[in-house]
Amino acid sequence: MKKLFLVLILSLVFVILNSQFTAFGGLTNSWIPDRNYSRIFELVGGSVDSGSVQNFHFGVSYINYNNTESIVLFEPGITFLSKGWENTGTVLGFIVDEKQRLNYLDFSMKAKLNTGQSRVNTKENRILIYPYIGASFCNLLNARSILGDGSTVNIREHLRDTDFTLMFGADMLIDNRFIFGIGYIHGLQSVFKDSIMPDEYHRSLTFSVGMVFNR
Repeated sequence: MKKLFLVLILSLVFVILNSQFTAFGGLTNSWIPDRNYSRIFELVGGSVDSGSVQNFHFGVSYINYNNTESIVLFEPGITFLSKGWENTGTVLGFIVDEKQRLNYLDFSMKAKLNTGQSRVNTKENRILIYPYIGASFCNLLNARSILGDGSTVNIREHLRDTDFTLMFGADMLIDNRFIFGIGYIHGLQSVFKDSIMPDEYHRSLTFSVGMVFNR
């Protein structure tokens, strides 16, 4: 599996160095839907709620916005993406206040509606919006719980090493150079290994800014 990741990364780097590419980054607001999560704490006399946390992401992708012939533009990319959630409440009389941070290397493919298909030049279309759908394969790099006192606990052994997601959103291209985007990421694979919590999936909203570089 590691060899496959290395081949994918090297292939994308080669494409980027010889093509048009986009560098981007921004904020991520993530959470998990609480289907079984809080019940685990109830078994030991606790009351804990899960909430959303703010993290970050950054990455690179390849896309040719100068293509005025194709109805759909495909955009492969690699992203360092932090997800997670927050726990607040009490367990056995102790206050619980912790944030879970899970860092992934995300391999994605977006299909964007080419709203610039009929443009003559970018001066006549300074602002273009590209709605998209996509999918990604995520490999877990590390995971930790950040406690209220600032200390951390490694929690990777309890989590799945991979995730598969669907992606929905839109990117706004300004002057064929600057990118502003908003997206929603819908996790398809349970976060935890333990079957006692089988229905907890990542959910994320992303807000990105970036720049397009032309070779």
